[in-house]
Amino acid sequence: MTLAISQSRLRTTLLDLLILEVMCLVPTFSHLLSIPLYQADPMRLLLLAGMLLVANRRNAYLLACALPLVSCLVSGMPTPTKVLIMVAELNVQVALFYQLRDLLSQRLSPRRRLSQMGVTVLSLCAATVGAKLVYYGLKALILSPAVVVSTPLGLQACMMLAAAVVFALFWSSDKNNA
Repeated sequence: MTLAISQSRLRTTLLDLLILEVMCLVPTFSHLLSIPLYQADPMRLLLLAGMLLVANRRNAYLLACALPLVSCLVSGMPTPTKVLIMVAELNVQVALFYQLRDLLSQRLSPRRRLSQMGVTVLSLCAATVGAKLVYYGLKALILSPAVVVSTPLGLQACMMLAAAVVFALFWSSDKNNA
């Protein structure tokens, strides 16, 4: 009996495993380099990388659930309670991005000639802000309202804009995502 797997599915599986492996290495590099890499929002960046490399909504939701869980199981961070909060945040990120991109592509692109890159940057920034609001809201409700924001907001804004522009450059050039 042979197991038949399509080339596309094999590629997706291998890319997902690579992304999860990189997530497992983030705490190691953070400790080795004595740099708080968590402030760069590695889970969101890896989720975006997965969205670019695979371009499949279901896979994006799978990564949104798997990244925090695998990180917790391998490194103990985030804590189990925070895993649930981060899973919610990353799933909101995926849902909002796709919904906003589709909506803005239909409403703004044809009329106002907003480029696909502009639609992608705007959608990703808005989705990130929405996901962060969910994250901080849940964190305040479940964990502690005293220290809700630990990473400086300016750094988060810079990371969001940089990630959105880089993501949009690649996303907009891929005809499958346009």
